Amino acid sequence: MNHRRIGTMSFPKTFLFFFLTVIFLQNVLDANSDRIIKNARSENSDPALKCGPSESEGVITPESLAREQKKGMTILFLPGQYEGEIVISADEVVITGDPGKFCDARMVIDGKNCVVKNLWIREISTVNNTACIDSIISRFTTRNRGKAEMVFDNCCIGATAIRSYGKTLIYKNSTLCNMENLFMMGGGALEFDNCILYSKNSLFKLVSTKNKVKITISNSLVFARNNFASDRDMRMVAATSKDIKKSKLPCNGVIKNVIEEKPLFKLEVGKPDGNLNDWNVRILQPRNFILLEDSPGKKEGFGAKLTEEGFPDAAAAAAVAVKEK
Repeated sequence: MNHRRIGTMSFPKTFLFFFLTVIFLQNVLDANSDRIIKNARSENSDPALKCGPSESEGVITPESLAREQKKGMTILFLPGQYEGEIVISADEVVITGDPGKFCDARMVIDGKNCVVKNLWIREISTVNNTACIDSIISRFTTRNRGKAEMVFDNCCIGATAIRSYGKTLIYKNSTLCNMENLFMMGGGALEFDNCILYSKNSLFKLVSTKNKVKITISNSLVFARNNFASDRDMRMVAATSKDIKKSKLPCNGVIKNVIEEKPLFKLEVGKPDGNLNDWNVRILQPRNFILLEDSPGKKEGFGAKLTEEGFPDAAAAAAVAVKEK
């Protein structure tokens, strides 16, 4: 007697279904991040407010900003050293800076769907959906409060701390380097496409072994002096991306078309005065991101599109995005 199978699939069909589902979901995620980046670049309204370290004609301080910011407005941050934190609490705020000018500040973004563009800043901490384009951020942190998606395009970024398993960070056409651990992770998901990742210690330090971490890297230059990933106590270590499975780290890795060689920068990431407690040594300079002509990844065009001075080139990045379409 012939029996029909109901509600079952053979192994090849099951695997094919799973594989196609993963590809579909990845394409949806890629399309969504591309849309976010495109919309962020189209935000070109004149600033409604100008904020600076001190008050002057037409310029307010962060204290006044807390009262005057509103949903959807554009805020220009002037260079200089800011006291305390800059808090962005309104939703859909566009945060910009003077191109090539440094904001020595720590910015806390609590608003939803905010955009950071053309900003060179010491630190940004955010909790909700955020898009960052054409910016230099020496330190980026996420905080606990559920799921959120952060998208970066044509950015230069130093150390990153992810303190929530619900966060997804997507990096495109960006350069990430740090003299210590590049990512401190308590969970979450990371995606990199056409990027440079470089650390003088570990690329990914998993501070919790309870929360699963997903790392996807494609078309990128990747190098760590010590190891690719490890737990806090160095009991589980993946020396290279190929060692993730055997390391038993709580980490899933999808790595393709990656060059694992040391990038050669115009200005090597280092510690000028030897004092690790001095925050100034952690402020990355634009020359930290410029690849030398003979560096691995140079001919492939990996990393952020930069000006001759090393600042993210918004026009060049936009032109590449149009060409790829």
